[in-house]
Amino acid sequence: MDSDIQTYVSSHSDDPGYAGRIDIVTGPTGRRRWPEHVKAAMELETLRDGVTVADVARRHGVSAPQLHAWRRAAREGLLPMPEDDALGLVPTGFDAAHLGRVVAALRETSS
Repeated sequence: MDSDIQTYVSSHSDDPGYAGRIDIVTGPTGRRRWPEHVKAAMELETLRDGVTVADVARRHGVSAPQLHAWRRAAREGLLPMPEDDALGLVPTGFDAAHLGRVVAALRETSS
């Protein structure tokens, strides 16, 4: 992936007429296009516990504001999202009789 490597060239001179430092930065140019499923995968990655948008953006070479825009698009239904079992509802077991006692106790305290 040579296109992902940036090259820096500096020019310094003590010769008369030297106007200053010249930096030439080469690397990928233009706009990158990300497939929808890649955007969605990055967005889902930001929803995990202990993960920050900045970390995910840095890991994938995307700007944090761009990733925030994709998150907003996902919230608004503009970015198709795959089903993710880890984000779904988890069934919880409870004792119906115990729940009834808790509700009754709450009703007694509120009256």
